[in-house]
Order: sequence, then C-alpha cells, then structure tokens
Amino acid sequence: MTPDEKVQAIQKALDTKVEELNKAYQENDKIRGQENKEANERIEELKGQVSEYSEKFEAAQKELEETRTDVDKLKADMEKQSYGRKSVRDVYGDAMKAKEEAIKGMSEKATGKHTGFQVKADDFFRKDTMTTGGSLEDRRVIPYDRVIQAPVFDPEETALRQYFNVASTTADSVEWPIEQVPGSSPQENWDYDNQAGSVNSDDAAIKPESEFQWDLETRTVRDIAHLARLHKNLMNDLPLLQTYLPNRLRDGLLREESRQILLGADGSQEIIGLSQTGSHAPFDVSGFQAAVVNNNKTVANANYIDILGYAKTQLRLNNYVASRILINPEDYYSLMFVVDDEGRYLMNTPNWQYVAGLIVQSNYVTTGKFYTFDSRANTLFQRQNINVEFSYEDRDNFQKNLVTVRAEERIVQVTDRPNGIIYGDFADAVGS
Repeated sequence: MTPDEKVQAIQKALDTKVEELNKAYQENDKIRGQENKEANERIEELKGQVSEYSEKFEAAQKELEETRTDVDKLKADMEKQSYGRKSVRDVYGDAMKAKEEAIKGMSEKATGKHTGFQVKADDFFRKDTMTTGGSLEDRRVIPYDRVIQAPVFDPEETALRQYFNVASTTADSVEWPIEQVPGSSPQENWDYDNQAGSVNSDDAAIKPESEFQWDLETRTVRDIAHLARLHKNLMNDLPLLQTYLPNRLRDGLLREESRQILLGADGSQEIIGLSQTGSHAPFDVSGFQAAVVNNNKTVANANYIDILGYAKTQLRLNNYVASRILINPEDYYSLMFVVDDEGRYLMNTPNWQYVAGLIVQSNYVTTGKFYTFDSRANTLFQRQNINVEFSYEDRDNFQKNLVTVRAEERIVQVTDRPNGIIYGDFADAVGS
C-alpha cells in the first residue's frame, strides 16, 4: 500500500468511528434520565478508538510528507544531472501536445493543410558526459543562464505627432477651406479682411462689412509602412521577440512619420511636411532685424535666444500662441553656451526663460533651422492607426519557415492655419 492509499484508508476509518460516536451521543440523549450505563461505556470505547485513529492519521500524514520530500529531491537531482529515460508514451505525448491545435484544426475544418509532429531520438535517452571541448557545446552539463530581458534599443524620445491635433477620417483624402485675404495671391496671406468697428446706434448708419475668401485645399492619405522577416523558431525560442519586434517596428514607423511631418516632400507619396511652401509662415527676418536695432544691439551679434524669442513674438502678432519650438540637438547644444558681451552664460536669464520651456529637440529638424508653432494650426488625420501584423503568407515563408511582421499606418497632414507655424533659419536671421 502506498503512503497516499494508507492515509486515505485511515481517514475513512476515522470518519466511520466519528460517525458511530455521534450516533452513540444521540442514543444517549434519547434515554436521558433512565439507566444509560451501557451507552456511556460505548461512548468511552468509541472515544478511545477515535483517539487511536487520530494518532495513526497524523503518523501517516507525516510519513507521506517525508516520502514526497524524498521524491522531489530525487527529481531535482535527476534534472540537475540531465540524464534518465522517457517512456515511449511520454515522448509521443509531448510531441502530440506540441501540435495539438494544428491536429484539432485538421479534424474539425478538414482544410487539407499539412501538419505533423516530430519525435527526437534524444528524447528517449539523454546522456551527457562531464568532459571538455565539443561535449560542452551543444548540450552542456552546466547550462547557460539565459537572461529574460528585452534587447536595448534607442527609441525616438519624442514622436512629433503628440504636439499636434490628431483626428480620424474614413476617406482616402481630406478637403478643407483655408481663409485667404481677398485680393492676395494664394499661399501669401492667411487671414480675412476684418472691418469690425463702432457705429452710431442712433442713426441708421451703414455697418462696416468684413470680407471673407476661402481656397479649397485637398490632401491625399498616404501609407507609411515597413516589415521584417525572421525564422519562426526564433519567435518560439525567444518569446520576448513577440513584443520586442512589434515595438521596434512601431518605433521605426513613428520616426519616419516624424520626419515626414516636418520634411515630407510635396508631389510625392509622402505627407506634405511643415517645411513645404504653403504649410507655414516664413520667419520675418526684416522685422527681427529692426527689433534688434531698436534694442540697441547689432544684428551680427544677435544670438539664438534673440531669434527664437522674436519667432515666438511673431506668432503672437499673428494671433497665435506658441506651444512648442523645435530645433536640432546640435543647435540646442550651441544654445546652451550662448554668452553675453562679457562672456557670461545666458542660461536662466529672463531672455532664456522666455523660450526655454517650449524647446523640443528633434533629429528631424535640419541643422540651422527652427519651427515655432501653435499646435492648433495643424492636424494629423488617421485613416488607419499604427497596426502590427504577423503572417506566414508572404513569398516563400511557408517553405522556409519564416514569419513576416509588418507595421503600417495611413495618415494625412492638414495645415489649415499656416500663420500658426513659423519656419526659419538661424543664419538667414542675422544675414550671414
């Protein structure tokens, strides 16, 4: 009899004695007040038997725990030493389990697709020898310690989409009316002829008339996508890749999206970037230089802080409020070391603080350029948000056991208020 069976038998006998004891108590209650000497003796006898079986039960439980401890220790020793045998039943069971879903699909759907399982000879008998050289390469007596950690990569710190409006569309293109000053050339002045004014309320005076004019703009949804192929065994052996790779592809998509938000070429398959004509208002070089002279400073000595400060002011003059200033990291480094005529750093001065809180570094801003914008002036419309998919149905994937991972999005950029985006050049601002 095994320890488990022994414990179960004692437990059953103990339960029987306890039940008999309860019945004896019930009989005793029925003849209460009469001669019940015989019942009391039976109760005492059963109490003794219950106590005896309780002791046996505790001893059997202790023996069972000791047996389980010994078995667990033996299993651990066998696994540590990497030797032993599997039964044919276990080997085929493991192989069938690995393909259970595929086999189930064949029986239920009768798709005719091939599936199978493989039994390795090594599964029947494993033997490793503690030697040196080649025997330590394929299967090690002391296995490698695999660190479960995603590989480190360098995600773009800031996706530029977060600084603009993001909306959805169900069409393949977007049309919108853009205000145009009556009589001006297209893409020259984005405003309207505001004639609002006071009138004499006592007279039937003619009210001033404002004039509006709109141009209809249309932009087409564009696809941004890329993919990667890798062996399916790599995905199975390294589960972390199932999350790492989609994140990596998504990051690459956002990088290209950020580049196109600023630099996308008009007339191409890219979304039209903010640097393109008609998507921004140019930095007012003449206005800036006049302001520098009015503040008793020479234009040649104007620094980055002066230029960015005026770009923020220009935006305000256009009835917008600066949300962010985008510059290249190299220009930000130069900005950090701007000094006055006496060689003192201008960081933390009032001039610095006027622009510092709005600055965002981006690798997709061309060195020497800058953008100052109100986030309400530009909108990204999503026809399809970023989507990551896995598929075996690509080229010769089935033949080569490859998996294709694709990341894709469909978007269009609409700059409906170009006066809310200032685009300029540091060198042009000072005439160098």
